[in-house]
Amino acid sequence: MNFERIFNDYCNLLDKHKEQLYLFQFYPENLNEVKKTLKSEENIYSYTFSTIRLVIPKSLRPNHSIPKNLGSVEIILSIKDEIKIKKTKKNFIEDPLNKLEKFNIILNCENSHYTSSWHLDRHAKDGDGELPSNLHPIYHLTFGGYHMENLQREDSDEFGKSLILRAPRIMHPPMELLLGIDFIFNHFIPKNELELLSDPAYIFVIKELKKYFWLPFSLAIAKNYCERISINNEPFSFDELFVSSVLSC
Repeated sequence: MNFERIFNDYCNLLDKHKEQLYLFQFYPENLNEVKKTLKSEENIYSYTFSTIRLVIPKSLRPNHSIPKNLGSVEIILSIKDEIKIKKTKKNFIEDPLNKLEKFNIILNCENSHYTSSWHLDRHAKDGDGELPSNLHPIYHLTFGGYHMENLQREDSDEFGKSLILRAPRIMHPPMELLLGIDFIFNHFIPKNELELLSDPAYIFVIKELKKYFWLPFSLAIAKNYCERISINNEPFSFDELFVSSVLSC
C-alpha cells in the first residue's frame, strides 16, 4: 500500500464532506498540516501531529451516558510523538507500526469538569525485554490512561466514586491517525448524521487501511493456533515475537 496516496485520498474525501463535518466542529483543513510532515523513507512512512478534535452536540451524545445531564462532548485525538509505519514485505507478517506512543482519545464535557479518556498502547519489547506481570497484548485499549492519571492527586477525589484501573487491557488492532479518526466517527456519530460514513469511496479507503494494519494483526493471532498459514495458495512467514505478543507480551 502507498500510504501517501491513501492519506491524500482520505483528506480529499473529508474535504468533500466538510460542510457536514463543520457541524461537529471538525475541520478537515487541519489534516493538510499533518500531510506536510509526512515522509517516505526506505522502509518507513512517518508523520507527526498534536491534536485533532470534534464536538458531539448534546442531541447526539451516546445513550446511557453517565451522568445523565451532560451537554455536548468534545473529543480530542492526541498522540505524543511521530508515528512510524513500516513498509511491509510481501507475504511476511510483522508489526505494521515501528512507533506509536501515547495514543489518547480524550472526552470533555461542555461547561463542566467531567472528563474521561481511552489510551491505545503499543507495548513492544525485544526478545530480552522484561515480561509484564499481567496479561498485556502488544496493542490494547485502556480506560483512563495518562490523561486521567495526571489529573489525580493523592489528597483529591477527582473522580468521585469511580474506580479506574489500568486493567483490563483490552486487545485492539493497531491504529494511526486516519483509523483513529474513523474510530471516533463510527463510535460517536450516528451513520445517518454523517454521509461520509456511507460514501463507497470512504468505505474503500478504510478497507485498504484496515487490510494494511489489521490483516497482519489478525493473521498473527491466528498463527498462535496453527503451524502454517497460506492465502490464495501463497505461504506466509511470520515474525514469531510479534505472533506471541499479540496475545500477551
